[in-house]
Formats: sequence, structure tokens, C-alpha cells
Amino acid sequence: MVLRLIVCFILLISLQSCIGAGHSLYNRGVSQDVSVEQIDDPVLDAFWFDLSEKKLVPLARKGTSRFMFDGITVHVRPHNDQPTVTFIGVVVPIIPIPVKAISSATGISYKLESPFMISLSIDSAGIPFSFDTRKPVIKIDNGKEVAVKEALSFSCNDPEKYGPLKDPIMMSSKKICVHLLFDIVPPEPTSTFTFTLEGITKNERPLKGPQIKFIEASSWGVGGTSQ
Repeated sequence: MVLRLIVCFILLISLQSCIGAGHSLYNRGVSQDVSVEQIDDPVLDAFWFDLSEKKLVPLARKGTSRFMFDGITVHVRPHNDQPTVTFIGVVVPIIPIPVKAISSATGISYKLESPFMISLSIDSAGIPFSFDTRKPVIKIDNGKEVAVKEALSFSCNDPEKYGPLKDPIMMSSKKICVHLLFDIVPPEPTSTFTFTLEGITKNERPLKGPQIKFIEASSWGVGGTSQ
């Protein structure tokens, strides 16, 4: 009870004005295919300074990996990142609060739950292409392959605006964005898994999709808020 009151008090102070720092775990994608180029994501609108990378990184794209192959640019983001600890303070972030304590005090759950979602954006630079959302698969630690259960199209400018697909095969000459849902509990960010992006056809030619291995990564960052 005392711990809960202390955490709530600190959180109330932080809503007024605070400097914060935090540590989080996520999975970073790596392709071992020499024909697939991996590209660092540019800094976008909302960002913090990442101490481990020593640069500004976009909050909304943490955990996003970017690849290019056969004239196609793909962003892949697995939704299994987890915060571990937060430091806050009015002047400097010196008060450590484990995320488990925040969860206990506020009732906010950080537990990973099914389904496991991977968000994709696919851009062919104006050339018509199609994407069969049923084709990608993931392979988890025990070697089990899991197929897509459901696909949701979303606005590339606002991932929160999404809806069901009328047809599992998406056709476009512009960038498309889609959430792929897999009927499993998301793997812990401390584990590894492989995502195979099959199903893209360009100029009536099926493209060999890259196998992307997601490995453990972590990040420290700092930022500030006021109200």
C-alpha cells in the first residue's frame, strides 16, 4: 500500500513538469540475404534522444526495421517491445521506478498478449504491385511456423486508423500499410524469431521475400514533459 502511494505521488508530480529516462527491450530485424539492403530509419516527428545510439530516434518507430529489395522498400515493426524501468525527476531523472511497480499502482498491464501483431508498410516507388497478406509466416524459437490469422489495412499516416480487408490480396502502385495478426502470444523481446515476407508480386513476377531475423535489442532514452 505504501509503495502504491509513493508511486502515485511521483506520477502526479511528473504530470506537472519532469525530466524522464527509461529503458526498454525490443526486437531489431536483421537480414542475412546479401540482395537485401538494410537502411537506418530517418528521424520523424515525435522523438527522444537515445543514449545507446547517441542520436534522436522517433518514438513511434522504435523497433521498426527498414529494408530494400527489388525496388521495394519495406518497414517491419513487431509489436512486442517492453519497458523495464523508468527514471523521473523534476530537475534530473534520478528516481527509479520499475515498470512492474507502475503496473501494480495504476492497474496498467504491460503483459504481452495474443494476437502477435507485425506492422508493414510496402512502397514500390510508383510501380504497380500486389501483396497477398496470407503468405508471410513467422518461425519462433521452437521451429514452429505460424501463418497470418488476419490482416488489417491501416492509414500510413495514422496506424490507429485501421479496418478489415475486403480482399486478402492488396493491389496498388502507392505505399500500402497493413497490420498482420498471428494467433500466438508475442515472443518476449529477449528471444529471437524469423519473419519471412512472401506474397509480393511486381510486374507479374513473384518476388523472393527476405527472411528477417529479429534479435534482442535494448535502449536507454531521455525526454521531458510539462503541463
